[in-house]
Amino acid sequence: MLGLILLTSLSFDERNKAEEIWNTYSKLMVHTAKKQLNGLDMAVVEDCVSQSMMKILKNLNSIGDVFCDETRSYIVIIVRNTAKDILRSRQIHPYDNDDNEVLENIIDEKSDVSEKVATTEGYNILVQFISELPGKYRDVLYLSLVEGHSHHEISDLLGISESASKMRLNRGKLELKNKLRDGGYER
Repeated sequence: MLGLILLTSLSFDERNKAEEIWNTYSKLMVHTAKKQLNGLDMAVVEDCVSQSMMKILKNLNSIGDVFCDETRSYIVIIVRNTAKDILRSRQIHPYDNDDNEVLENIIDEKSDVSEKVATTEGYNILVQFISELPGKYRDVLYLSLVEGHSHHEISDLLGISESASKMRLNRGKLELKNKLRDGGYER
């Protein structure tokens, strides 16, 4: 019902974009949900995909090119985090080795990772290093630095608080800074 109301509030172009997203990525969404919800029945998988699509529709204006890698990654992140929310609500805890990680240092606000993105090569290096980070940092960094989402938007998309988004971004930047330094990209 909510989906129908949301769809009717979209413009013609937005409905076309939503349809393109569904036609292009629905199988990927189902595959990702099945992988994350391993062992749960198909109704739960379908519910996950439906909830994910609702989140995507709410943030449709943040998607530029439907057929690019960034959009594909964005959709996978949304489905994966929606599945984690479903598992948490059912008190099923997915294995996540990130939970055992303890970072004591918070990144210095003066060291802005975005300075590394002055060139296409810098951008590609940044995206590569972000993709190698632990999941909870990778998702927030990708959505913030690559997609340009605010903490409010990230908290809605990932189902976390804004303060958790800020903390993960800061800790992820520290991890990214260390990776850049270890990779020889420090100034």
